[in-house]
Amino acid sequence: MAFTDATSAAIGAERSVTVQPGNLPAGLPVVVELARDVPLDQAAAGDRIEGRLASPIQAPGNDPHAKPFAAAGALVSGRLMRVETRYSSPPDVTVVLRWETVDLNGVKTPLSLDPVRNSGGSGVNVKSSTLDRLKGLRTRGVEIELPKPGEARYSPVHIHGDHPVLKAGVRSSWVTSKP
Repeated sequence: MAFTDATSAAIGAERSVTVQPGNLPAGLPVVVELARDVPLDQAAAGDRIEGRLASPIQAPGNDPHAKPFAAAGALVSGRLMRVETRYSSPPDVTVVLRWETVDLNGVKTPLSLDPVRNSGGSGVNVKSSTLDRLKGLRTRGVEIELPKPGEARYSPVHIHGDHPVLKAGVRSSWVTSKP
């Protein structure tokens, strides 16, 4: 899957800081936007997916002149880790995403991300302590999805319908982590 020349030109317009592969600092927010539709009735675990950074990966701080580690629009690639269909009426599909690399100045660089999980409407939990994460469990009437064993670093998405499609443009929130 290729991106248009306009996208490539926009990506090249804002250069990023040179980072050694796998050396992005932990704890930086990352928002990834899916680049292409994924028809889930044809998808399987292991399928490649493509996205782009919806905003730059930036060092913490308020310096508006600081160069980002990765520019907005940088290409991101990953894969579907699980595709599970429950045949109800209508069918319910769970797909689990993992992002693996980001294009930094033309070099595919390993990307280690953890999903940002919402905690019962009280905001976003990013790298919080165990006690902070448990606070979300006290909220009544909110469904909390716990990751399956081995899927703590992946993000599940649920889609209902007869011909479910994970639409291009869908955004997911992540935080950089150490591999």
